[in-house]
Amino acid sequence: KASHILDIGSGTGLIALMAAQRSNATIYAVEPDNDSFLQACENFRDSKWNNRINAFNERIQDFNVDFRFDLILSNPPYFVNSLKNPDKRSANARHNDDLPYNDMISSVIRLMATDGLFEIILPSNESKIFEELASANNLFCIKRFFFKPKPDQEPNRIVSSFALSKQEPVEKIITIETDKRYCFTPEYKDLTKDFYLKF
Repeated sequence: KASHILDIGSGTGLIALMAAQRSNATIYAVEPDNDSFLQACENFRDSKWNNRINAFNERIQDFNVDFRFDLILSNPPYFVNSLKNPDKRSANARHNDDLPYNDMISSVIRLMATDGLFEIILPSNESKIFEELASANNLFCIKRFFFKPKPDQEPNRIVSSFALSKQEPVEKIITIETDKRYCFTPEYKDLTKDFYLKF
């Protein structure tokens, strides 16, 4: 139902394209890496939603518009203080040195509508750190989806939703695969079927 959606750290544009597929919104995709930005532009041009997706080659810290977003999405770099890939582009894509959590949070608060929603996917440990920092800045978690690779494994990714008003978070656990490799659960298929031809 959003009319304006922002994708922070869009990479090659996958999430922006998914958002365009699932809405009638105008999408703004912000990506600082030039090569990724150019690939995203090509991907957007080749899509049937190209008239609704706008790409910006800049850091979110420097990005601004004269309105506020109903929905902000991000699949950000998430490694903190860990061994880096010697290739700078690969390292930047996976480490949060250029987009620290505090910068992400302040950018979201600056760009999100009062009744807007921010959704982010992070590894479980990083999600806890991010949520604590967000809460300290009056950005509150209202939903957590825990993704388990298999039934007997702990969740390794959490999709969290944040708002500017506090409420009791809704929680849900989703298991991706059954005990067999590449045998996906019905709930995972239902969640992702719009994006996979094989589902």
